Amino acid sequence: QGRLLVGFSKSGWGAWSLLLRHPDTFQAAAAWDAPLMQSDTRQFGMGPIFGDEENFAAYEISRLLPERRAELASETRLALTGYGNFRAHHEKTHALLTRLEIAHHYRDGPQRRHHWESGWLPEAVALLLSMGPPEE
Repeated sequence: QGRLLVGFSKSGWGAWSLLLRHPDTFQAAAAWDAPLMQSDTRQFGMGPIFGDEENFAAYEISRLLPERRAELASETRLALTGYGNFRAHHEKTHALLTRLEIAHHYRDGPQRRHHWESGWLPEAVALLLSMGPPEE
C-alpha cells in the first residue's frame, strides 16, 4: 500500500487499469485527459500492445470498475481531472463511477493542451497525496 499512480492519455488509462487489476499493490491512481472508456483496440495504437480483444478485456476499465465496486466504494482511490482531447471519456467515466457508487475525485476542467507540461500535474499529485495512506 502507499504506491501512487499518475498519468495522462494512455498512461492515465494504464494507471487506472493497474490499480483496478492490483488494488492490494496500489493505493490510488490519477488520470488526466485519458481515454478511460476505451473499448476498442483499433484506436490510439492499442492493437499491437494488447493483441486480441479477449486479452484487452482483462485490462478494460469499463469492465474492471463494476468488478471492483465493493473494494472501491468507501475509500477514495481514483481521480480524473481536466481534459484536452478526452472530455467525453471523462464524463462517461464519472457517470459510471457515480452510478456504481465508487468514491472518486472528478474535475471537469480546465481544458488544457494534451501534453505532460500543460500544467495539470500539480493538481493530480495533490489529489493523489490526499488519497495516500494515513499517517502513522
